[in-house]
Amino acid sequence: MKASEFGLGFAGMAAFLAGSFAILPSIAIETVLALFVVEAMPLLFLNAMAEEFVKFFGIFAIIYASDKFNTEETVFIAGILGFGFGFSENALFMALAPSQKALEFLSFRTIAPLPMHVITAAALGLGIAKGRNRLRWILLMFLIAVIIHFAFNTFFILMQ
Repeated sequence: MKASEFGLGFAGMAAFLAGSFAILPSIAIETVLALFVVEAMPLLFLNAMAEEFVKFFGIFAIIYASDKFNTEETVFIAGILGFGFGFSENALFMALAPSQKALEFLSFRTIAPLPMHVITAAALGLGIAKGRNRLRWILLMFLIAVIIHFAFNTFFILMQ
């Protein structure tokens, strides 16, 4: 079965939904981490790792539902999952904004993370596509995604 027969569009919709719902286990993991880690930088790193871990399994599940996706399609599907994740994360932040000032800050916050989540998810997708027989690709791209995410979070916190 070719990827076009499986439906790249269907996989894209599944990826967006998987990314949108991946925020839930991510929040649960991050909440547990916050109970045990009190320093900001280690917590930011672990939160980035948790989010990338959850996104990785969403991408992995969709790609391995049909192992016929090529590298470009896998990266594309992964990017859509990242977009869904960022979209849901931003919607949650906006819904929980405590004040108008926080809402103004969050309006910037909703723009910046979307490309970051797309980029890190695409890196994970590249690792999955290239790492079908080589674990080092998966680990390398996972590490790159975590570092990008951590650097973004750190920069964002320092801007406040």
